[in-house]
Amino acid sequence: MMQQRHTHFKVKGINTPILLSDLAMYSHYYKENRFFSAIKKAIGKIGKKACEKFLQIYYLFQSDHVPTQKKILLVAAMGYFISPIDLIPDFIVPFVGFTDDLAVAEIILLTFKNSLTEEIKQLAHKRTLEIFRG
Repeated sequence: MMQQRHTHFKVKGINTPILLSDLAMYSHYYKENRFFSAIKKAIGKIGKKACEKFLQIYYLFQSDHVPTQKKILLVAAMGYFISPIDLIPDFIVPFVGFTDDLAVAEIILLTFKNSLTEEIKQLAHKRTLEIFRG
C-alpha cells in the first residue's frame, strides 16, 4: 500500500496537513480561457498580488523546466481556482471565498519554488499589469 505524501502548510497559526494528490480531481475544470475569465472576474476581489500568484502557476505550467508528470498539480491548482465547488465557495463572501484558493496557490508555489524562475515571475507580473489596465 502506497502512502500519500502530506505537505504541511501553516494557515492562520494552524499546521494543516494538505494532500497534494487531493487536488488532482480539480484538474478537469481547467481550460485556459476559463482560467483567464476567472482571473478577470475575481481581480477586484483578490488584488494584484494574488492575481500574480495564480499567473505564476500558469507560467510554471507553460515552462519547459517543469517535468510533464508534475504539471498535473499546476493544472489542478488552476482548476481549483476555476471550480465553483471548493472548500470555501467564492460567491458566499467576496474575499473570504478566495482564501482557500490563495492557500492552494501558496502551497503549489512553495512546492515548485525551485522551478519558479525570474523569467516566470516577470511574465506573471507583466500579465497582471495588463489585466489590471484592461
